[in-house]
Parts: sequence; C-alpha cells; structure tokens
Amino acid sequence: MYKVLAEITFFLIFVILLMIVCYGNRGHTRYLLTDSMEDAFKNFKGKNVSSFWTWMRGKLFQLCMTPDASVCQVTDEMPRNAMFSRCIPSYSSKNEYKTPYNLPEWIPVTNTSHNQSVFELERMCPKPWRYKSSRDLQTLSYEGFYSTYDGGGFVADLGYNIKSALKVLNTLQEHNWIDEFSVAVFIEFTIFNPSSSLFSVAKCLYERSPTGGVFFFKKC
Repeated sequence: MYKVLAEITFFLIFVILLMIVCYGNRGHTRYLLTDSMEDAFKNFKGKNVSSFWTWMRGKLFQLCMTPDASVCQVTDEMPRNAMFSRCIPSYSSKNEYKTPYNLPEWIPVTNTSHNQSVFELERMCPKPWRYKSSRDLQTLSYEGFYSTYDGGGFVADLGYNIKSALKVLNTLQEHNWIDEFSVAVFIEFTIFNPSSSLFSVAKCLYERSPTGGVFFFKKC
C-alpha cells in the first residue's frame, strides 16, 4: 500500500512540474512579440532574385540589424503558350549541388591535388562558396512548399550590424550567389527584445519552383 501511494505522489509531482514548465511562463508579451514578428514578414512580394535582394536590404535589415533529372511538365490546365522564367529539374537530395569548394560565380574547384592543403582551399574559396553537410551544420531536413530539403547547403553569415551585412550581401549579389539553379534560401536569425527580455527565433524560406514561381514561408 505504501509503495502505491508513493508512486501516485511522485506521479502527481511530475505532472505539476510538467504543467509549470509548459504553462507557467506564458505571458501576453510572448504573444505580442511573436505576432509582431509575423506581421513584419506578411507583405513579402518578391517575384524574382532582384526583388529578394531588395527585400533583404530593406525590410529584413530594418528589423534585425543594429545601426552600426526530371523535366518541367506543363499540365493540361496551363495555357499552351504559357511562358516560364526558367525550367529546371525538381529538387531532390540526389541532384543537389554538393561540390565542397567553389570559387565565386560557382566555379567548382575539382582539380585539387593531394599536396594542396585545406588552408589553401579555404583561402581560395570564401565561406559562402563552401558546401556544408547537415552534420557539419547540425541541422535536420526541412519541408518546404515544393520540396523537402536536406539540412546541408551553402551558408553566408551576415554579421551583427548593417555595415557588415551590406558588405556580405553586396558581394553575394555581385558574384551571383543566388543563380538560376538556386531552389531555396533559408534566412535564420534571433531577435532580442530588451523591454520584455525575450528572444524570438525566426526562420524564413524563400523558395522557387522549377518553373520560376516564388513561395515565401515564415516561422517565428
């Protein structure tokens, strides 16, 4: 009998602690912060790569930075004379571009010798042009609107202020980092609200269909 009462007591304590952790700190400020973050990204109207770069410099930087082998198939519902901005194979993990080292403009470095050190390769190829696997980035696959993407890819760190972010962004655009074969761009950042001492983690997905359509997804 004593053993049964002890198990019931420990179970009730566990349930109470679980309720406190899940619901004990759910103030209205959390909702307001999340709601304001979602409102900040609801009017994205980018339809091409150029408008994406413009949005990055404008809306995103104002919010985040401190002042300092398949083919495209046309369905019967589409007009016969429909024009598409591009027509490339749909994304899959098998046809994902995974060349480890690239020069700007997506020039692959394939003729590396055994005598060429990793230091020399990293000096030749800036960080945004080096492929990182999901294991390197410690990320999981992500389901978008058009495809499910592996956790690997090419990463560009924009820094912590507008000056450094603009420098990186201008370099990426100048060297065509988002080119005709880019399928998805993930934008991840964390914002701190000093008035409520809360952090808001956001992830935005700029996704392009094989025929050139654009889908923008946000999660705050």
